[in-house]
Amino acid sequence: KSKNICVNCHYCKGCSYGEGLIMNSTSDDRYNMAYYEFKAEAGVYEMYIKVAAKEPRPVDILINNEPAIRQALKVTTGGWQTDSIKLFKEGTVILIDGTNSLKVESNHVFPHIRQYAFTKK
Repeated sequence: KSKNICVNCHYCKGCSYGEGLIMNSTSDDRYNMAYYEFKAEAGVYEMYIKVAAKEPRPVDILINNEPAIRQALKVTTGGWQTDSIKLFKEGTVILIDGTNSLKVESNHVFPHIRQYAFTKK
């Protein structure tokens, strides 16, 4: 079970973009952050993100409060709705044994994020 916190973002439930997307509360260009805690085994992992983005909206990714991937998600998928979601490999990260944190942040609006996944190398 993960712990999820959003600042200026929300989990889309019953909205027009599609169920389950993490997106901005407004389209204002301001700081946005999503924070998660999750359990993992220690190791090196490839990080994947499912996202919908009609225009590039890069974010910075921090793992355990350390910069891990700068300017991630500089991609487009053709639209903002769930039918435009695509999976992208964003990079390699190191996770510790036990509880880890994932922070996604930007000083601008987010792409519409559906899911994060890690596969052990």
